[in-house]
Amino acid sequence: MEKYYLAAIQAVSGIGSQLLQNLIGFFGSGQAVWQAPEGELLNFQLLPLPVREKLLQTRRSKPDQPARLQESCSKQGIKVCQISDPEYPELLKEI
Repeated sequence: MEKYYLAAIQAVSGIGSQLLQNLIGFFGSGQAVWQAPEGELLNFQLLPLPVREKLLQTRRSKPDQPARLQESCSKQGIKVCQISDPEYPELLKEI
């Protein structure tokens, strides 16, 4: 399920791989980011304020987004992988 939390977070406009890593480094996991108290996210200075607000808006409007992503991917036979997965393409790691 962690991969779907990460996908939901990274789908927020303005959150790329570096900002995602900053969030994970601070909160510990994608699930922890998604479920963090709003005040903690608002005080997280490594994310620009407009991006923090977009993330909070997304969480408020689509609180079940990670589960919906998982269900949708499962139905469509889509496999979500992250850079740490063995099946992640080597050439993409180099970009």
